[in-house]
Amino acid sequence: MAGSDVSIRPAALAVALRQTIAVSDIRVEAFIGVHGHELDRRQSLVIGATLGVVPPDGDTIASTIDYNRVVELSRSLAEQGIGLIETFARRLGEELLAEPRVLQVEVVVVKPGALPNGTARATASLVRGSAIG
Repeated sequence: MAGSDVSIRPAALAVALRQTIAVSDIRVEAFIGVHGHELDRRQSLVIGATLGVVPPDGDTIASTIDYNRVVELSRSLAEQGIGLIETFARRLGEELLAEPRVLQVEVVVVKPGALPNGTARATASLVRGSAIG
């Protein structure tokens, strides 16, 4: 506006429609595997999750998702006796997507002892139905 003393800072115009939260290096001992030597014994998994969330409307934990919720859900799944890390990743993603503030999630599960000379990794990406597009 000509002759106006009002200056608008670009940051004041920014509107956050979605934010990302990432947690990594979550370690659990899980009942996981399909081979005979894997059954009925725990194996190490390393888990990471990237969550697209509704931006917090306040500066409290209640206005977002608590990182510890990802740990709790991972530990719970570790007790269930899941066969594949692919299934573990998908189920964790589904549980996280059920959280009201989570719009999308990508879960990575690494199984360090899967191979004699390497690791196995599975990734699941899920999007809430109304967040597509």
